[in-house]
Formats: sequence, structure tokens, C-alpha cells
Amino acid sequence: MIENGNQLKGYIQRETNKYKINSNYGYNYYFTRAFLEKLYNNISMKLVLKGSYSQFIRLGKIERPLTDIDIITFNRIEEAKEQIDKIIINNNNDDDIKFKIINQFTTTNATLNYKILCDFDGKTGRISIDLKREELLDYSASSVPLLFAEDKNFNTQSISIEEHLASKLYVVLLHLKLYTILSREFRRLKDFFDIHTILGSSKIDEYKVFEILERKIKQDEFLRDYDLQGPLFKHSFIETNKNNWEIDKKKYQFLTPTTINEAIDVTNDFISKKR
Repeated sequence: MIENGNQLKGYIQRETNKYKINSNYGYNYYFTRAFLEKLYNNISMKLVLKGSYSQFIRLGKIERPLTDIDIITFNRIEEAKEQIDKIIINNNNDDDIKFKIINQFTTTNATLNYKILCDFDGKTGRISIDLKREELLDYSASSVPLLFAEDKNFNTQSISIEEHLASKLYVVLLHLKLYTILSREFRRLKDFFDIHTILGSSKIDEYKVFEILERKIKQDEFLRDYDLQGPLFKHSFIETNKNNWEIDKKKYQFLTPTTINEAIDVTNDFISKKR
């Protein structure tokens, strides 16, 4: 059992060495997991995990360190915010980890972002939470896998691997159109790595993926005329983004050696199954 800050420091160093990830990511994982456990053990409304944590839950492993927490509510944002704020503010004095809201703001896509300071006996870290309202998701009850030695099981709700993969495909298609039509820099290369990881690590219901993807595309005014003709990501796109891929590989600490060619070929091949 971890009882003080020095023990936590040694614990994080040991655990991150096992996975060959930066210790800062280890603290982030430790604090985000602790926050989620507190949240799901105390919340009275249904909240569903998306993003990197949903991928971790569905695959049972990590291929790059976990970062932010993405949460979906089916209620009004204000109602979910009220309950989350209450859990943070009413932290018991005898809790090992103290959580404190240091900033809250709403983004342009109606997402409420939390910046939270975490403190365990002087060892601190900051975690980020995105809270958004959605009406339609494929999700189910799920248990968070064990990764570090001191992890404990707790139950959550999280999106299916098909919903997660469809979201990744939707995002890269949207950013491809911005890249092609508006000449914007492509900033979502890590999603290709995640798509490559998902398709190589899990049994996928392809019909469900394309059903969800089509719904997302039809609901997007910018993409609704997309016909998915390909290959969508061409050789010129790969060549232009090779250097950025290497930058992201280091920044996000891809744990499996994967080239941009491999990741994009897998994405193109999967999308081509729709035709």
C-alpha cells in the first residue's frame, strides 16, 4: 500500500519502467484512474467513457500512454457538471488524493473542459476532463483493466470498440477534408496509430462500425456528401506527413514500432471494405 509521496514516486518509476513510458504519463494514469474510481463509485447518473480510456477498457492494454478523460452524459451538461463538481468539492479530508478544480471552460463544440489539480502527499499532477452531451452511443457496462500493480477493479460504462473505431475513422476523414479543401495542417496522426492498434488487437463487427460511421457522416454538414471513394489517404499525403508522424511518435510515445505507411495502409484497406 502506498502511504506517502516518496513511496508513490518509487511506485510510479517502477511501473512506468515496465511499460517504457515517461513517468509523467505514469502520474497522469495514477491520478486519472483514481479520479474515475471516485467518480463511478459516487455518481448517481449514467456517464459513459469515450476516448483513450474506452480503448484501454475494450482492448485490455495500452499501446500509447493514456492522457485525458472523455466523458459523455445523456442528461444536460449542467446536471452532470453539478454532480461532478460536488464529488470534487466534497473530497473527504482523509482521502489520500486531493482533487481541486483549477479551471473550467466550455469549448466551441459545447464540451465542458475541467483542469484538475491532484495532490498526494506533495506529489502533484494535473489532469484534464472533457464532458460532452450526446444522444446516441453504442455502449455497455465495463470493468477497468488492471495495468499497474496497485490497481483495483471498479465498474464503469464505456463505448463499444466499434463505436470507438467509427469515431476514429470519422475524425481522420473530417481532418482529411479540412486538409484537402482548406489546406489545414493534419493534426490527428495519432488516430491512424490507434486505428492500426484496434484492427490488430480486437475482433471487430465491421457492419456495426460502418453503420455508426455512416450515421456520424450524415449528421455532419461538412462531410454528409462523402462517398468514401479511395484510397482516401494517398501517397502524397503520406510523404507530406512523414516528419510529423515521427514527431507524434515521440510526443505520444507509441509503444509499438509502426510506420506511417503501415498505419495508413490499414486505414485505407478497412475503409475500402465499405465500397
